[in-house]
Amino acid sequence: MQRLCRLILMLVVLLLIGAYIQKPEYIIYSIFSGSGGDTRDTELFVIVYQPWDTDGTVTEIVRKHCTMNGTPNRLTIHLYHSKYALNHGQAYYTKIFEYSEDEIIGPPPAW
Repeated sequence: MQRLCRLILMLVVLLLIGAYIQKPEYIIYSIFSGSGGDTRDTELFVIVYQPWDTDGTVTEIVRKHCTMNGTPNRLTIHLYHSKYALNHGQAYYTKIFEYSEDEIIGPPPAW
């Protein structure tokens, strides 16, 4: 009986670890982008599931966003631990990137 309980416990632990490993590193939950005149401001709200390399995650998000959408004048990234934290405005990290006029790249052309 005790051996069966240990086996079941081990199986449950392995299933939980497997489910956790399959989660993505982050999800971009929403994007707010506003433009007016010659400026473009973008805010990204990101849920991070694996928060141990925050600076690397932010760098990857910025690189991917600028590749797909072009470089805005101002890019603000808010990182959250969960959807609950996002809904309650509890960001654990916020980073603002300001780009000068010569660094701004427009979005790529459509197909």
